[in-house]
Amino acid sequence: MTSPPTRPDDPLVNFERHHSAAAIVKSLLRLLEASSKYKFAVDPVLVARCLWLGALGDDEIARRSRNLE
Repeated sequence: MTSPPTRPDDPLVNFERHHSAAAIVKSLLRLLEASSKYKFAVDPVLVARCLWLGALGDDEIARRSRNLE
């Protein structure tokens, strides 16, 4: 086992963050592979709505979500 860095320009590695990111990527790859077995028709209206939602800020999404409840 190595000792932690003693110099301020030698940052620690956040293994938990990298582990979480790897798990997300692994899950997305698994879902992508599973989805390749299905054929979906592209709905331009749905794609436009998704892009519109993606452009909203977090505050705006939260506000609209509260209005729907």
